[in-house]
Amino acid sequence: MIKKLLKYLFFLPLLAVSFYACHSYWFENELPLEIRIAKEWFETKTGDIHLAWQVGEENAKFLPDWRNAIVGADGNFRIIELPLQGSEGFVQISSENAKRALETGDERYLTTIMRLLVRICRETGEKDGFIMTASPDLENLSRNLVNPMRNFTYLNHGENFSGLVFFYNLTGEFVTGYIATGGEFFRFTPQAMADEHPQLRAATCLVICVTTTTEQYRWTLSGTNFMTEPMPPIVTTECHIVSCIADREGGIGDGGSPGGGNPDNNTDPCSQGATGRSQNNAMLSNATVRSRMHNVMQSKVGQLNEWAVSIGRSGNTFIVSDPREGGLGNVSPPPNPGGSFVATAHTHGMGSATPSGSDVFAFLEQVRSTPTMETMFIYGQSLGMPETFAINVHDRNAVLNFLDNFPRSQNLLGGNFSGAIGDAFREAIFLFNSTLHNINNHGGHYFRSEAAAIAHVMNQFNMGITLSRSLNSGSFQTVNVQIGGNAAATMNVNVCP
Repeated sequence: MIKKLLKYLFFLPLLAVSFYACHSYWFENELPLEIRIAKEWFETKTGDIHLAWQVGEENAKFLPDWRNAIVGADGNFRIIELPLQGSEGFVQISSENAKRALETGDERYLTTIMRLLVRICRETGEKDGFIMTASPDLENLSRNLVNPMRNFTYLNHGENFSGLVFFYNLTGEFVTGYIATGGEFFRFTPQAMADEHPQLRAATCLVICVTTTTEQYRWTLSGTNFMTEPMPPIVTTECHIVSCIADREGGIGDGGSPGGGNPDNNTDPCSQGATGRSQNNAMLSNATVRSRMHNVMQSKVGQLNEWAVSIGRSGNTFIVSDPREGGLGNVSPPPNPGGSFVATAHTHGMGSATPSGSDVFAFLEQVRSTPTMETMFIYGQSLGMPETFAINVHDRNAVLNFLDNFPRSQNLLGGNFSGAIGDAFREAIFLFNSTLHNINNHGGHYFRSEAAAIAHVMNQFNMGITLSRSLNSGSFQTVNVQIGGNAAATMNVNVCP
């Protein structure tokens, strides 16, 4: 019954665990090169050799055991996984396991592994990191109560694993979670997202949900004593819509528009982005824009600091400001240089031009405050090739409605999407990496998962904007991402000429 109700998304390989000895003195240059690279990235990212995490209401530090790291690979990434050592542990188990542990006093029912995963993209060399916790269920424990997670690894978790698996980012923010049964993985949805179904405002829908309560415990070893303390449980719900009937005012199925900020509208970015795509190509064919914006921005790509210009228009004449230098990872566009304020452009330093969550919200707020604003251009490079993304507005009312429903203060954290948008963004990245891998959509050129995820959430949350891309100063093409399927979900990514 659970398999029928839970939305089967995609197979996800998991992390490894092993019993390990106490950390001993060793020289860093004894480590293989890939592990040294992962270690350097982790310590730069966290600013410490430890992982600082909040366990319950207390802060705890875990030390990555790089000496016992394992190196593996899949089609997209080189993967470095390793144990985390600490005086405190993180126990995340099902309610059934917690109940059995209390009934028997057997701490083995609290079995949870906690490991660090660093991924290095084969194509770009870019890195990311996650923390994984995994615990067996009672069926798994009935087969092996002594050491059920001994052979559990990211790339080889076994054909019959059953239990819970949760992923967090390095700051402790929940990313996604899975319940496994007989080696198949079914995705959880955070409670906040499951509680919000704005599409029901526009249509009457039949929704099936399965809710699971996961108990959490903080455990501490003091000498030979083992102590546990309960933490607030995680309540996760997986829902999917079975069918919908549109209301008279419009909604799903009758061509009406439910308004900005309503997820799952399944609109057509190709048609919505046609006007903006044409405007982008026309602007870059203008001699003034070409010389004072496009050429200048391309010349600044590769510098550590970001640069920006602003573009105004008076009749058929474009006015481009002088470039403004910002800082590492940030820049504010100059004031409107004259006429109607229609566009801004900025660089992404030495990286890809893929927009960030901050870029998206900055443009949306520009559209709200400046009725003539049309486009944000972002310059960077992808695998050494000049790359430009453009965000275009196609529905200003949808922009206003979206910002009312999803304000920046509640949906942006550290420059990245958070809340329901962040959940959808990360899930799209995982789906892209799991099903499409290094998708080639433009002349055999690598397409980034983050770009696909950005285009997806623009569409899913009806932001009133679209995303297009130009490679090597070529024509702009709208990025079109569609995710479908209530069973084995599929992702389709293409570009509209």
